[in-house]
Amino acid sequence: MSGLTVGYLSIDKLDLEIKQSIGTLEEKKCHHYLLVTLLLSNAFAMEALPIYLDAIVPSFWAIIISVTAVLFFGEVIPQAVCTGPSQLIIARRLAPLIKFLMFSLGLVCYPISKVLDCVLGEHDITRFKNDQLKTLVQMHSKKALQELQIVQNENMGLSNLQTNIIAGAFDLRNTTIDQLITPYERVFSLSIDTILDKEVIDLIKLKGYSRIPVYYGEDHSFILGLLIVKSLIGLNVESPLSLRELSMKGQCLIKTPIYASPSATVGQMLNIFKEGSAHLAVVCQDPERLVDEANDLLEAIKQGRDQQVSVTSHQILGITTLEKIIEQIISMPILDEKDIEKRLRNPSGQFSMTIQDESNRDMQEMNELLNETNQNFISKENQKIFNAKFTQLFAQKLESQVKEDITQLGKRVSSLYEGDRDYKNIGMDPKFSQSLLDRDI
Repeated sequence: MSGLTVGYLSIDKLDLEIKQSIGTLEEKKCHHYLLVTLLLSNAFAMEALPIYLDAIVPSFWAIIISVTAVLFFGEVIPQAVCTGPSQLIIARRLAPLIKFLMFSLGLVCYPISKVLDCVLGEHDITRFKNDQLKTLVQMHSKKALQELQIVQNENMGLSNLQTNIIAGAFDLRNTTIDQLITPYERVFSLSIDTILDKEVIDLIKLKGYSRIPVYYGEDHSFILGLLIVKSLIGLNVESPLSLRELSMKGQCLIKTPIYASPSATVGQMLNIFKEGSAHLAVVCQDPERLVDEANDLLEAIKQGRDQQVSVTSHQILGITTLEKIIEQIISMPILDEKDIEKRLRNPSGQFSMTIQDESNRDMQEMNELLNETNQNFISKENQKIFNAKFTQLFAQKLESQVKEDITQLGKRVSSLYEGDRDYKNIGMDPKFSQSLLDRDI
């Protein structure tokens, strides 16, 4: 009975619910009722043994035999067996015996169990908080189990991918999108008055974005919509028009974006993106106000009217996308076929550039940037100093190069021809050659 007491009562109720969900065992109930029944049955057995032995052997031997039997056969061996790997199997097979004891001793055990329920409360299931569950999942990863050297087969433990996805899901309510935004000054956008000529279309193709923010005003103060790039398919670039004119004619699609607060969580943004209205959100301080402003502006543009914007640029912090939300959940970057220079989110929310297959284009852009920087540098007060130093260095280099060439030429001529006669045959005076070497250029 001691082994059954420890074995039954050490079974975790949460573990039983898990087993029940896969159909292997029923949930254990009446914790205190079971406890009182097993303890009472164990007390009867332990007290009856020395009384029975005292009737057939001397008292001294009765004590020795009863203590030894209770220690090994009533405590050590039963508890070791009933708490081992076959704990649930033993509990299931002995369930009829336990039910019989609970029924037989119910008149005594049931009232006591109810008193314990009222005083101590019912024995509830162990519940975990999000952080505890996240730690529990990480403890069951294959890597953690391998470090503990308890991996027995390939199916034991969670893979790194499973661990990352589950752990990322636990952070949905804690991570806010202000950690996932691209700053507004780094966002590629177009003005509502941008003329879509061939150069602009080529630039849009080069960027490879499917949605491009469209701003209103000369100071980029307000993003009024998202240009759906695929709506530009078939656009006639021979007679280019502005986005405003194309929107008025219905030849391009500019949708009202999703405006979100920086305090919104990843879970909230995922639910918003699931509605399908857009896969890009503008992060701003006052999203409700900007939604009304954007709707009014788009309506005014379609009607050919101008309207002033009352919002200021500091209210727009940046943008975030569905891709970044998914990257945060699965804790790994997502690359697609258009990612030539892909921006990747590190844990701190900053970004780094990864260069893949277009190294020539990267070098060309770098050279253009250096040329532009040099031009800006030379065009200011350093132009005179730069020109003077450049001229001096160029002259020194030219002088050194000419002297070296003349020396090499003289050596070659000397090795091929001997005497003044041979020099004259090739039209060169040896004295003239030597004078060139001694002359300052």
